[in-house]
Amino acid sequence: MAGCRALSGNGSGLLHMGRWYTKGPMGSGWPIDAPKQSMGRPACETQTEMLWKTRKGSTAADCPALAPLFSPFSIKTKTHTPLMVLGDHGFKQERTKSMDTIDRIEEETNNFIADHLRLFKQMWERERAFDELSVNVEKLHAKSTAFSRSIKAANSRLRNKYIKNEPHETLMRDDFSSPVEFIAAYTASYDMQACTPCKTFHKDIPYLKRFDMVFLDHMFQYIMANTESPESLETYLFHVEDTITACKKKRFCDTDFYELCTLIYVKALVFMVDQCEFKLLSYDIDGGEEVPAPYYMLLHKFSSLKLDVSGLLLRRVRSSASIGDALEKVRSFMDSVNRMAGESCRVTLFKDDARYTDRLNVSEEIVGAARVEHYSFDLFLESVVEMLVDGAKHLTDEEKYIKVINFASEIELRGLGSEDMHAKVRRHAHSMISS
Repeated sequence: MAGCRALSGNGSGLLHMGRWYTKGPMGSGWPIDAPKQSMGRPACETQTEMLWKTRKGSTAADCPALAPLFSPFSIKTKTHTPLMVLGDHGFKQERTKSMDTIDRIEEETNNFIADHLRLFKQMWERERAFDELSVNVEKLHAKSTAFSRSIKAANSRLRNKYIKNEPHETLMRDDFSSPVEFIAAYTASYDMQACTPCKTFHKDIPYLKRFDMVFLDHMFQYIMANTESPESLETYLFHVEDTITACKKKRFCDTDFYELCTLIYVKALVFMVDQCEFKLLSYDIDGGEEVPAPYYMLLHKFSSLKLDVSGLLLRRVRSSASIGDALEKVRSFMDSVNRMAGESCRVTLFKDDARYTDRLNVSEEIVGAARVEHYSFDLFLESVVEMLVDGAKHLTDEEKYIKVINFASEIELRGLGSEDMHAKVRRHAHSMISS
């Protein structure tokens, strides 16, 4: 105990609070200066042994040397709490308190250990979960890497399939041979963009910035250069039309670009109609050339005009120096027109387009009340006879008869018209005399 220690090695005394105590009778402790009494314990018994017996449940009577320790006095503990030691009963209380403290400390220690074991277990489980998560992350990363590689490979295949070997790359060029070539390339590229990650915008295409003016000028130049070759002109116009309308047949179509192309195309058709009209109106029937039926057919295929050139041809026959020669040319023209119109001829898709019809302005000499689909040469001959009679009003009946009968003889000799028509003309001549 604090403040107590043995006097000597044989345990004959005890130092307490600055005073020496010796073993006395009945286990009492006496100061060293007190009268000597018989020892209650063998002199060889040490303080340690006595303390051990006391710890095992001995009382103050069993340890006389420690009796003074069980006398009432105060001892300051480390917590500075007074501790009353009251003999055997007080010692048992203190021991009970100590045991309770030990149990409490042991319980707290066990709880502390259990808490830390739980924390350790949680940390271990979290670490294991983290390890599993790390493994899963690594697997996911591997899958992501493989998927990314497959996507890149797929994009590469798509690029090689739809871009590298297709007209897409040509859109970046500025040296197209013609606007028609550009239309075909742009139409194909626009449709392919739906399946590729690579997109082409208007602002990125250098040729598109001046496309409208280049296309219009190209069409006008071509029409002027091929006016004397109506067959070539027809073929090229339908080729351009097919190239433009191919845009509508695609799954994806740039409607703005399509509308621009069609507008320029109908403007070119208006210019072509003007050229054909000029060819028909300026035709000299007394010349060596045939009536320009191909130009008439261009108007027939590329417009919805109510074409009827019977009046124009009648005026050309009347002003001709040789009615017979003129009539042969007219018959050739009508036969050609009837033959070509009877065939399954193609007609433009834009013949009724309002942007086109609103721009047309043709002479009344080539249009009539309705569109003539088939010309009758016999009816035309009747119109010629009426024209001759009207022109011979100042003549006598005999002179009129001679004029008409000569006309009948000429068409019979040339084989112009049917036999019924020949007989009809002769009857008309005889009616002039009989009247």
